[in-house]
Amino acid sequence: MMDVFPDFGSVGGTSDLRAIVGALCMFVLVIAVLMLIVSAIVWAIASASGN
Repeated sequence: MMDVFPDFGSVGGTSDLRAIVGALCMFVLVIAVLMLIVSAIVWAIASASGN
């Protein structure tokens, strides 16, 4: 049997693509953490006001 796997080294621009995907993942992570903080603040305010 033959093992078949992708050869990403033969495709041009993979380093640029990895940089773009890495930056996008970092952006999404920062937004997710900020939304978690905002949600915790809103939850604390709503809990303190009796809702």
